[in-house]
Amino acid sequence: MAADRPAPAAAPGAPNVAAADPAPFYALGAGAALVAVAVAGYLLSEVKSPTAFIPGGFGLVLIVCGLIARTGLKALKIAMHIAALVGLLGFLAGAGRLGMVLAKGGGSTLGMVSLAAMAVICAVFLVLCVKSFRDARKRREAAV
Repeated sequence: MAADRPAPAAAPGAPNVAAADPAPFYALGAGAALVAVAVAGYLLSEVKSPTAFIPGGFGLVLIVCGLIARTGLKALKIAMHIAALVGLLGFLAGAGRLGMVLAKGGGSTLGMVSLAAMAVICAVFLVLCVKSFRDARKRREAAV
């Protein structure tokens, strides 16, 4: 069965297909944006709270996944699926917490902006991941 055979290894000197795939760059960009949100949220707040760095934690994981995904095709698939899961969790955490804060009558404006930014960045990243996964499937089917 062809499905049981492992994919052939790339020949030495062959181009790294994973390095040209746009998905890792989505992860790197979203990760950098989340780190920027975290740093800005911490520096701009009057009360310095370590919870301001929560978006940065999600961002660092996305950056690591993006870097790993660029190393090869197998790593691309695994790392980007993990990154998509992190994006989903980031969206749910940001949007969920923002909903709770708004339901209680609101909190600090900076905190709400940070939560909204995290939710939006993660949602956009997740949409880009789904599009990338669909495009990859179409490319695989076209190659067969």
